[in-house]
Amino acid sequence: MKPGMVALLGSLVVIAVVVFGILSLAPKDSGVAPATVTEPLPPVVTTPETSGSAPTAPAQTAPKAQATTPATTPGTSPTTPSATATPAANSDQPKPDPKTTVAQAQQNAMNGLSQAAACFTDTQDYAKCRTAADLGNTGLAIASGTPAPGEVALTGSGTMYRVTAAAADGLLFTIRGTVGGAQEKTCTASGGTPCPSPTWG
Repeated sequence: MKPGMVALLGSLVVIAVVVFGILSLAPKDSGVAPATVTEPLPPVVTTPETSGSAPTAPAQTAPKAQATTPATTPGTSPTTPSATATPAANSDQPKPDPKTTVAQAQQNAMNGLSQAAACFTDTQDYAKCRTAADLGNTGLAIASGTPAPGEVALTGSGTMYRVTAAAADGLLFTIRGTVGGAQEKTCTASGGTPCPSPTWG
């Protein structure tokens, strides 16, 4: 063999040895792809877009009206509305005249009978025509029992009427009767003065 060929072969052997060494030092492929580390992305900050219109202000709720209490002066209690006073039924009844004469007492008795008869027309019972509340405004001082001078007492019942008026000297002048029947007028002395007559009118 020629010397040039020997040198070439030697060179090839050296190259093969070097290549083999390099290949033996290289890491073998395991068939699994190496894991890749993914770095986290930075957070995306979004800016709200603004339109051409002005921002809408939040709606405001009107405050509820609070009940107010009337102010009171220190040291005084609050006032309450007072009830309207109702006048008594006989508030218009006149006061009796203690100086009523005999003639006036007799007239009072007749006026009392007229008022009682008018009441009887509605009630058909003289027991319901005795008091000032029953008769209303008569212009007479109506008594609830034995009349004092200037007063008139009515003590009828059913269809029977009885009216008594008193004079200043204690004389009592009475008219009694029944509806459709006879009528009697008498005088009774309740004091020291005698009646001018047992009957009158």
